[in-house]
Amino acid sequence: HSIEWVETTPSPMSPERAQPYVPGFADGIPAAADRVIVEKSVEVGLVVPHGEQRRAPNIGTGSRVVPSARPHQPPEGEPVDAGQARSVEAETCERERGLPRRLGDQMEGRDASHVSDMLSPMDAISDFASTPVDVLVVVVVGYLLGSIPIANLVAARRSAVDLRDVGDRNPGFWNARETMGRMAAVPVFVGDVAKGFVAAGLGVLLADDGVWGLPYVAGGAAMVGHAFPIFAQFVGGRSILTFVGTVIVATPIATAISIGILLVVFAATRSFAWGARVGMVALPFVQLVVDGPYRTAATGVLMTFIGVRFGQAAIADRRRADRDGSSATQP
Repeated sequence: HSIEWVETTPSPMSPERAQPYVPGFADGIPAAADRVIVEKSVEVGLVVPHGEQRRAPNIGTGSRVVPSARPHQPPEGEPVDAGQARSVEAETCERERGLPRRLGDQMEGRDASHVSDMLSPMDAISDFASTPVDVLVVVVVGYLLGSIPIANLVAARRSAVDLRDVGDRNPGFWNARETMGRMAAVPVFVGDVAKGFVAAGLGVLLADDGVWGLPYVAGGAAMVGHAFPIFAQFVGGRSILTFVGTVIVATPIATAISIGILLVVFAATRSFAWGARVGMVALPFVQLVVDGPYRTAATGVLMTFIGVRFGQAAIADRRRADRDGSSATQP
């Protein structure tokens, strides 16, 4: 196929061949010899650091002559300084890259806060205890302090009796009070409380900053020593007063409030036993408000140990009663 070049310059037309004017597509195409006066107003937006955009004054405003396009040649545009040239494709890519980056920053912040919320219990656990050496020291020292049989020593000196063989056979303050009298049992009360107090105080001294669980570990070890003392054939008491000494150090505010409740109940009922029971039951609820759930849970573990000791004592009493009943029925 051959291509014919069409002369773009119009030739004169006779009046006889003139036809009515019908606007067409070709009317919008200027003649090759024509020159068009074009006025352009270019508005350039300058991008400055920190994402701030400013309006720039009109650049390149004015009239100039733009030659019309020739066949197979794009129209000649206005010369642009290289420093002002900006690729549309590059700008689009930057915009495409900017959106995910901002979303990524938002997701990263959200994930960080979410992980922080999830790890808050783990942080509380990590703040519970200090180094293994400190834990070992307070466990050993606490157990040895708790193993000192203060009730047996006081009873042997005052009455020459063994509290494990008389009364409810519990080598503690309550049995000492029933066996030896109220004043004679005061040293037992002070000594048993001092076991937990000194052990928990050692935990406070050895604990690093922000570590709150070491006093509970030390006091728990003293409670175990009081219940299973190595210096008294592993037969001990129920660790109630040793627990009181521990919580005086570990949670002093909640303990003070619970002691106040004890005194109120004692003043109303004239029964120290009932006051002690109500104060003991109120302690974890008060501590939950004062110290939060994690320290309250640690206190609950120590109170659970006391409950286990009461259960063991009840089982031992039942077995002893069955044994005494069977021996009494024998001829």
